[in-house]
Amino acid sequence: MLACLKQEIPQWVLGTSNYHFAREFDLKPIGTIAHEWFMGHQALVNERDSQQVALERWLTAFDGMLAIAPTDTLTIDAFLNDFNRHLANAYDGVRHDSGCPFRWGDKMIAHYQQLGIDPTTKLFIFSDGLDFDQALELCEYFAGRVKISFGIGTFLTNDLANWRNAAGVEYRPLSIVIKLAECQGRPVAKISDQPEKAMCEDPIFLANLKRRFNIELDVDALIQELRHQKRSPRHYISAA
Repeated sequence: MLACLKQEIPQWVLGTSNYHFAREFDLKPIGTIAHEWFMGHQALVNERDSQQVALERWLTAFDGMLAIAPTDTLTIDAFLNDFNRHLANAYDGVRHDSGCPFRWGDKMIAHYQQLGIDPTTKLFIFSDGLDFDQALELCEYFAGRVKISFGIGTFLTNDLANWRNAAGVEYRPLSIVIKLAECQGRPVAKISDQPEKAMCEDPIFLANLKRRFNIELDVDALIQELRHQKRSPRHYISAA
């Protein structure tokens, strides 16, 4: 696929996040910080400080380079609360991976403006289940407001369009996501701006993480999940 794109539309292929293919096809290695970086820090430092510490440590580790941050490990609102003027200036841009991309972009632009930063100097990377039509819509909507780029995965690598099998069942691509469950024996979580993308194996940890970041918590659903796991809701109530 990369060989075909490089041959047919080289001016639109900026690079690849796969370092092996970048070397093989002489492409620029590009990408963003993985959610796992932020998730791991939940177990390494105080949970409430984890996102800001992760952002600071990344800048230190890579000397300010590779500075594109995903915003939805703990929801966009929780991210913006930690994305202060220093960090917003230091990072080249941000990545959208869940929720409405238009509302997300408007919110990010407003945040930059509130901090006194020109949004047109920042790069927005969109990577949430995109196809070419959606990418064009985003291009038109954000034209002249920010710099934009796209990470198009499934549509390029597994595009079977409206294919149906002999029984008439429409093809649906697999959704394969790898995230951390624990770090150093402690639970971690990804909350996301899209409930289907949330990942955490410990409901008590998830509930406490949401409370620390002022994220809405469904207490009834929590109690139901604890009872399903045969764990006492009192563990959460006593920690409140």
